[in-house]
Amino acid sequence: MSIQSEQFAKNGLKKLLFVAGSGLLAVSAAAALTYGYLQGKAYRQERSQWVALQGLAALEDYEACRSQGNALPSQSRFYSEAQTLVQQCSMGLARQQANDQELSQAITTALSITTPDGQLQNEAQALVTQWSGQIVKQGEQLLQGGDLDQAIAVLRELPPESPTMSSIEATIQGWQKQWSQSEAAIQGASNLLEKGQWLAAKGQLESVASIAHWQQKKKPLLERAEAGIAEVARYEAEQARQKAIAAAPRYNYQPPRQGRPASAPAQPPVTAYVPPAAVPSLSSFDLQVESLYRSYVAQGQNSWDAWIQACQASGGYVIDQGPQSGCQP
Repeated sequence: MSIQSEQFAKNGLKKLLFVAGSGLLAVSAAAALTYGYLQGKAYRQERSQWVALQGLAALEDYEACRSQGNALPSQSRFYSEAQTLVQQCSMGLARQQANDQELSQAITTALSITTPDGQLQNEAQALVTQWSGQIVKQGEQLLQGGDLDQAIAVLRELPPESPTMSSIEATIQGWQKQWSQSEAAIQGASNLLEKGQWLAAKGQLESVASIAHWQQKKKPLLERAEAGIAEVARYEAEQARQKAIAAAPRYNYQPPRQGRPASAPAQPPVTAYVPPAAVPSLSSFDLQVESLYRSYVAQGQNSWDAWIQACQASGGYVIDQGPQSGCQP
């Protein structure tokens, strides 16, 4: 090859290398621009999603906020902030459900809050306890009204993961036991009343639960039992009174002759009856007449007038107005 040809070849190779280098630079630049464009587009999309999520929270559309926030890819630049916002939306949704008396759903939503934010989690736990108590109160109201099955159904609406479920089961078992005992007590008391066994019926009713439904059923039975007990007590008291009157000795008093009315016929002297020493056996009526008689005599009345007045003041009447007079109640 001649010197000219060799020089020409070298110049051509340089031109080719220059053109090739320029092309590579252009491709690299284009790739960089494309990557930057794609990255910018992805950022704009993620940012748009984040802004939209904030808008849903501001509009209190908490259900959509939770749904879209949980759908955000984990590689998103706004993923961490979105998850925090989702937890806040969960709290807002739980409050909305509670306001609508959807307490069971509200508890489930509140239990889903697992944010490391201690304040938000503590607030959720406090609300779970509060709403659980409201559900129990609703059940108690149904129980007091006599609807045991519905009361239990309300309590069983609590989510299984609720921390109060163990105590709820114990409450339900207690209600069922009280219900069975009260049914048996009411039926047993009714049977005893039909047989006139008042005391036994009253004792049976003591095991009736304090539930308003059962207390209403208990009231007329208890009144009937107490009326029967009172009637028996009155009968026994009257029998004891009659027996005491029959057993107590009667005392006849002979007032002095000077106290008798002038028209009274003369009577032979009669020895006054001397009561036995066992004065405590006197009936209360006789003791009252004797006490009044002595007090009237002490006040200066004559024996006859004092005797009549003492008898009448005690609610009695004088019989056999002769030398031996008696006072009957």
